[in-house]
Parts: sequence; structure tokens; C-alpha cells
Amino acid sequence: IIITQLINIILIVSETYIVFTNMKNRMHYYLFTNCIGMLLFGAGYLMMLFSKSDDAYYMTLWLSWFGKVCVVISLLLFCRRLCEYKMPKLIIALQSIFALVTFGVIITTSKTGLFYKNFYLERDGKFTVFNYEQGPWHTLWNTMVVFIIVTCLIMLFKSLAGTQNTQKKKQYLIIVAGL
Repeated sequence: IIITQLINIILIVSETYIVFTNMKNRMHYYLFTNCIGMLLFGAGYLMMLFSKSDDAYYMTLWLSWFGKVCVVISLLLFCRRLCEYKMPKLIIALQSIFALVTFGVIITTSKTGLFYKNFYLERDGKFTVFNYEQGPWHTLWNTMVVFIIVTCLIMLFKSLAGTQNTQKKKQYLIIVAGL
């Protein structure tokens, strides 16, 4: 797991550098945000494995979740821009607000039980394992993520079917494969 996470982080840092040095338009900013989110997610996850105290674990869990929230919203914005899809700004605003509220719900879950009903840490040798029971907001979040992925796939397949440009088709297929 550690080696996989380290390789993942190295690849994401490399991708982030490439995206950053080639930023030309708003789509690249969304992709850059996605890279930063993936980096936070990966680094948070790696740090969770080695957390020695409960407080340290929860801080790295929050870092990881902040990255996940960034990834989901930037993915939607990236796909929308790539596919030149007209989406009402209200929908984007509502999804962004939902993502930010979700992060707040995660941070306060020990008091509310909304994201994780019951959770506890278990030390397994050198690693810390997070055991939990999903709360109602966790189900809402998963539903939102599936909705965003399906929305992105629909945009990509429509764009794929509507273009003759070989380069664009390749781009769409790469993103579809990634999703």
C-alpha cells in the first residue's frame, strides 16, 4: 500500500507540474485543481497510515477528504469545459456548495454522526485502520459523486459521438477510461 501510494503521489506531482507549466485556459485551471485535490487526497491517505494519535489521524483524514471534495467538483468543471457543454451556473453552484457543506459535515461528524455514524481507530501493527458505519450524509455524498460521474460520462459520450476530430476523440476516450 505504501509503495503504491508513493508511486501515485510521484505520478500526481509529475502530472501537476506538466499541467501547471502548460496552463493556457480555464480548462487547464480545472485540471490543475483536480491534480492538487488528488495530491491532497493521496498525501492525506498516506499520512493516515502512519498517524500515531487519534488527533493526527483525524487531521489527515480531513486533508484527504478536502482533496476528494476538490477532485469531484473540478472533474465536473473540467469535463464541462472540455466538452463545451452548457450547464446552468445554478447547478454548478449548488453542487459546489454541497461539496463544501459535505466537508463541514465530515469535520463535525464526531458531534453529529451525519457522515460517519460510528467510527473508531484500530492499530494494526504499524498502521492505523479507520473502521466506520456510514451515516446518512455519506450516502448523499456517494449519490452526488455517482451523479457527477454519470453526468461527465454523458457529456463525454455526446461529445465523442458528435466530433470527427481524431485528437478530440482520443481526449474524450482517455477521460472516459479514467472515469
